[in-house]
Amino acid sequence: MTLFRTSILSAIETIIKLSAGLVVIKFIAMRTGPDGVAIFGQFQNFVSLVILLSSGVFANGLVKYTAEFLGNDEESQKFYQNSIGLGLVLSVIIGGGVYILSEELAEFVLDEHKYAWIVKLFSFVIIFITLYQIFIAILNGRNELKKLIVGKISSSCILLTLAVFLVFFLGIDGALLSISLVQALACFIVFMFLIKVKKFNKQWLIPKFELRIIKKFIPYWIVSFTTVISTPIVFIGIRMHLVDSLGWEFAGYWEATTKISELYLLVITTALVTYYLPKLSAANNYDDENKIINQVLVYAIGTSVMLALIVYFFKGIIVNLLYTSDFDQVKELLGIQLLGSVVKIFSWVFSYYMIAKKKIYAFLLSELFFGLTFFCLNIIFINWFGLVGTTYAFLTNYIFYGLFCFGYYKYSTGINKWGGEVKTLSKF
Repeated sequence: MTLFRTSILSAIETIIKLSAGLVVIKFIAMRTGPDGVAIFGQFQNFVSLVILLSSGVFANGLVKYTAEFLGNDEESQKFYQNSIGLGLVLSVIIGGGVYILSEELAEFVLDEHKYAWIVKLFSFVIIFITLYQIFIAILNGRNELKKLIVGKISSSCILLTLAVFLVFFLGIDGALLSISLVQALACFIVFMFLIKVKKFNKQWLIPKFELRIIKKFIPYWIVSFTTVISTPIVFIGIRMHLVDSLGWEFAGYWEATTKISELYLLVITTALVTYYLPKLSAANNYDDENKIINQVLVYAIGTSVMLALIVYFFKGIIVNLLYTSDFDQVKELLGIQLLGSVVKIFSWVFSYYMIAKKKIYAFLLSELFFGLTFFCLNIIFINWFGLVGTTYAFLTNYIFYGLFCFGYYKYSTGINKWGGEVKTLSKF
């Protein structure tokens, strides 16, 4: 497939995924109001947490090793088999735990025992979600981009159709069901693409356990575990505190505010991943690195400021378009939130340096630390200022994170620039 066709398909997939998500959120907002949007977001974070635990151990590693051993069918097959074996075991263990603790999890995460049946249903589909992640990783690693993109588009279409249908008939229960079922159903579609891959072998699907292979996935488990703590758990905790302090309605306003922030940042982060990260990874001296970072910094900050101003000045139209008039309070939160988003982009420009240059420990520790500070700042500022405290916490945390990332970049490149090398720094 040509680069042009790949780019077109990727753009179509992104647009469909984004559009499907917006339509689903709009429909949920219309049918259930701010409370429903908050509950939907809470369960989404819970599902993300479980997916990271069940498949995050190996999914990213599987992409890497599939690509690395693409010409070695025997070796690549071992990674497929061990991924499936490990995935099945983790799915059974985690799924069993979720089923047994369904009452407690429903009360703890969603604040209602009545959602326990949805949690139980979710426990049974974890295995299919894990297989979906494995199949997607294999397609990605084997550079089967057309099949990969079409598979992801299918997942978005299923989400849109299923969510609208279930929300219409079941309300918020239907929305939660759609989260549970979408990837499980998409698993079967992606599997059909997988068996059409050139050189597909049924042996790929036989679960195996080899310590040598499993050990190679351990670094990816560490990354996954850090992500679990710094993102889904933190967001679940913040939302729970909002519910306890102010109620589900206010948690819904916060959810809506963060979604708008995420949507406008998607334009910039897509460019960072597709252009900036490969360029920075390829740079092999300070001058080249600095030139790339400065160029991207100008683009990223300029674009984020422009988009933030557009969103701010048209916030009334945007909030009503994405949600309903019940979400008017979101307009009062967007100013500080958008300012925080600009600072977040500044931070990401320098944090990507750690990823590009494989400063894994520094990246993971900073993600973990600032994830925890984000949670703590939210607790403090919500208690002091109410709902608007969430935006103060967002801005404050990213100011400190940005300063850390900028300082780390200057410290690291400063040493490299003068030709010196510190062994402890090279690890971080």
